[in-house]
Amino acid sequence: MTMSPAPPPAIPPTGIAVDLLTRAFHNTCGRDGGFVPSSTVDFGDLLRSQSLAILVGVPGAFTPTCSQNHLPGYVNRMSDLLSFGVEAVFFMSTNDAFVMQAWGDATPGCWDSAKVRLIADGNGEATDAMGMTFDCAEWMMGSRRCKRFAAIVRNGKFDVVNVDEDDLENTSVEAILELLRKGGDRSSEGEGGSK
Repeated sequence: MTMSPAPPPAIPPTGIAVDLLTRAFHNTCGRDGGFVPSSTVDFGDLLRSQSLAILVGVPGAFTPTCSQNHLPGYVNRMSDLLSFGVEAVFFMSTNDAFVMQAWGDATPGCWDSAKVRLIADGNGEATDAMGMTFDCAEWMMGSRRCKRFAAIVRNGKFDVVNVDEDDLENTSVEAILELLRKGGDRSSEGEGGSK
């Protein structure tokens, strides 16, 4: 599935505070200290509570690329991420909390660490605030989905925001680990579109 190229994200790649998001509340899911599907948390506070976190946006839970490669990649390399000081990995989608909970249940190892959290941005408020919304109606996936992105967030500020539209070149766990090895000081945007 291919999309037309999208403009760069509205978020500047470095130094933006997460204050954009503090007014929006979002459901999060998870076990071992995570939140039950009916809980709401302040997303900005959640990110600011971590000195180093990875925020990954995906078009949808249970979509092929997200389920076969993206989420499992991060789950399977969590120990490598932890070795760089990553305190948490947040996967965000515009799905509801119950879908995100089921996606975590269906992903081997997802709940083995309290460090992996799934965020249900069901109304797309955070996605919109970050300029990461795109229309998937053409593919019968709804009109409001999250672009595929991966961000390194330090002390509540976006340090790096990478966007992919065709593959996982810039947003895979391998790409993020490489940025962490180099100090995480650059950003890139892909072109095209994969779900």
